[in-house]
Amino acid sequence: MKKRSLLIPMLASAALLLASCDIMPPDFRNYSYPEESSSSQSSKQSSSSSNSSSSESTASESTSSESTSTSASESTSGSESTSTSESTESTQSTESSESSESSEEEGVTATKNGQAVALTEITPGESDKAAYSVELAVGDVLALKDGETALHFYHWEGQGESGHAEDDGATYTATVAGVHKIYYGNDGKLWINEPEPEPSSTTVEITLTFTNDWAKSNGAVFYVAAYEAGWTSMTWHEVDANDKATIPDSTVNFIVVRMDPSKIAGGPSWDAKWNQSGDMTYTAGTTTYSISLS
Repeated sequence: MKKRSLLIPMLASAALLLASCDIMPPDFRNYSYPEESSSSQSSKQSSSSSNSSSSESTASESTSSESTSTSASESTSGSESTSTSESTESTQSTESSESSESSEEEGVTATKNGQAVALTEITPGESDKAAYSVELAVGDVLALKDGETALHFYHWEGQGESGHAEDDGATYTATVAGVHKIYYGNDGKLWINEPEPEPSSTTVEITLTFTNDWAKSNGAVFYVAAYEAGWTSMTWHEVDANDKATIPDSTVNFIVVRMDPSKIAGGPSWDAKWNQSGDMTYTAGTTTYSISLS
């Protein structure tokens, strides 16, 4: 009992001591944490906003990167498409140009002495598909092609309807200098009109002797067709009552033509012909020629 009475006063003293110190044991179940300050909350919000902004920025950059990639892809695709289009247009342009050049190369072309020469277009006749002119010197060799086909030159052998076209081959050699006219017939033949020579300043008188008894019957009149260069440049010269005719001394060939007097009112012509001689060759110094009509 003595020990019990001593413990009670001690407990009472301890209770008083605790009361004076205002010390209470914490009740964790009802403990409230202190509220955060405004600056702390603002800092957290700013941090959260920053994180959100960073996230959005990253997403934006990702989107931008994808957009850039898509744009670059589209640009590359567009560039390739443009390049392909330009290449196609260039090819088409080249093909068109080549086609045009090919078309220009087709048609009638000419060479003179083996070298290309330009032809000047002139008015064709009714029976011609085209006509050209070209200047040639004596001895120049002319050749024409239609595409890849060599064209042949022709001359009329004989006179009027009794004559015929004579093939002279694929080349023509000029016998007189000057501008030659070339007629490309619908039948594919080439005909050349040689330039008219300068009229001779001197003449020569020739005498004709007819072998045909009937030559002067029916009031026939006679003319000499004188050729000074080839068979294209011709002039008419009347035969007088004494069977004489005055012709240029530069005459190379001539033909004597018997004509119907009723058809020469407008001058001598082949349409007025009754008969003619053969092809005669004029020789300087020879003044008399025997004429046989047919």
